[in-house]
Amino acid sequence: MIAATMIGVLVLLLAYFVLRCQNLQREANKHRNLARASDAQGRYAMQTLVAASSELEKIFQSRLEAARKKGVMASFEADILTFLLSHVQHVVLHCCEKRCTVKEALQKGLAKSNGLTLKDLSDYIAKQPSDIRVAWSRNTPDGFLNACQRLSLHKLNVQAADAELADVS
Repeated sequence: MIAATMIGVLVLLLAYFVLRCQNLQREANKHRNLARASDAQGRYAMQTLVAASSELEKIFQSRLEAARKKGVMASFEADILTFLLSHVQHVVLHCCEKRCTVKEALQKGLAKSNGLTLKDLSDYIAKQPSDIRVAWSRNTPDGFLNACQRLSLHKLNVQAADAELADVS
């Protein structure tokens, strides 16, 4: 009798743990599927960010070229703007992937540049209008993009630049 009771209790414990294990497996599968979906969404968002930042970089560079053709900027200023506007995609992606600031991302780009320093960039930005300085001072990707947009438009009238770009296309 005692043996039958013990076997019955053990069978009930076994059934409980089997059901508990099955529930945990279902929950683990659900979380794995959610993780896969999140990963796919993250990859899609990153691909979209790459495409958007690449297009912005092309627009900024074409505006810079239009301003160069008009001869409205000095050589050193053109070097700084060329560096900034050709590193838009790098800075945005670096900030988003590694969660660093714009200045940290620019430092890595400046290490490979031809003699420009962060102080040169800061001094140049300090001479710009307040809307550019405010956007730059945020030290975030959106502030950087805003500053680059304003810098690319600052030396060139928007309508004239876009008209020239339309003629090129």
